[in-house]
Amino acid sequence: MLLVRAWRCSMDRDTVAGLMADALLERRFRHNDGAHPALAALRELAVNQGTDAGRRMVADDPHEVGSPPLSPIDPVELLQHDGALPSLPTVYVELRQRLADPECSVREAAEVITRDAGLTAWLLRVVNSASYGLSGRVDTVTQAVAVVGMRQLETMVASGMLQSLMRSVPRGLVDMERLWRHSLAVGGAAREIWRLMGRPDPERLFVAGVLHDVGYLAFVMMAPQKAAQLVPRLRASHLPGHLAERELLGFDHAKLGGMLLHKWNMPVPLVMSVLRHHEPESVPSMPEPSVIHLADIVARAMGYGPDAESAVPPLSASAWEASGLAPQHLEAVANAMTAMVDDLGTAVMCTTV
Repeated sequence: MLLVRAWRCSMDRDTVAGLMADALLERRFRHNDGAHPALAALRELAVNQGTDAGRRMVADDPHEVGSPPLSPIDPVELLQHDGALPSLPTVYVELRQRLADPECSVREAAEVITRDAGLTAWLLRVVNSASYGLSGRVDTVTQAVAVVGMRQLETMVASGMLQSLMRSVPRGLVDMERLWRHSLAVGGAAREIWRLMGRPDPERLFVAGVLHDVGYLAFVMMAPQKAAQLVPRLRASHLPGHLAERELLGFDHAKLGGMLLHKWNMPVPLVMSVLRHHEPESVPSMPEPSVIHLADIVARAMGYGPDAESAVPPLSASAWEASGLAPQHLEAVANAMTAMVDDLGTAVMCTTV
């Protein structure tokens, strides 16, 4: 009799856990038609690999539904406030210029990096992490660059640049750990999608993926009081996040991020990847925004959203079709994404807080 009761209790717990997982998935995919083959495949992957990877989605806050509207903001004026505007690290600008030269040596690249103490410490920390599995310790930037390789160096520096921006954000407004993992996840997924499409230089897509939400960080840095008012309203909204931002502010983080990267004189494909990642169909001649759009969807579907409220944004059918991928490719994308988060997410997490 005791064994029967124990079995029934176990069955009840399993049933409850299953119902909770189903409810989480329903909420996560609530902005999409589950009949789409890609979304059906992602949902199955989420079930097989763990629905929320320790990332809980919380309910709407009913106390925020009746909040007064936010006063309008002009993103152009926002970016003109140079005192609060995040600056592009000069090291990143110079390194990108050096790496464009095929004759650039490991020593020359290392000399540029050593001018930024924070970036130097970050690169050495990553290279000496368990993910690289080196038998001995790397003590110099030149050695670190040799280990990473010139092709991946810009990727690593872009990640370090994002962390530098994160450290400038007021505490309490952004869940830095979630946003960092989300950025890595989108970067890893974008790189794998680009590779599966047979395109060259997948590291460019990693950079675009890592920086795709830079507009949100910039908004929090430049308008922290507005950001504090915005966050609970986004949670209370039943719209996808970027559409809720447009309704509340008149623009979204993608627009602000694209404008910021343009101000920084970043390459056009990178600017457009950030600017249009929620509406890639508006630039059908450019594949990069579609790839970032799909990577963002994969990351959120697998539980790597930027915050506890992260639902999967509406899938652009044209972006999916343009990729040429089949639903069965998504497992490889999800695996590559998870490996990226596991490698870099834990290796450098302590530098983001």
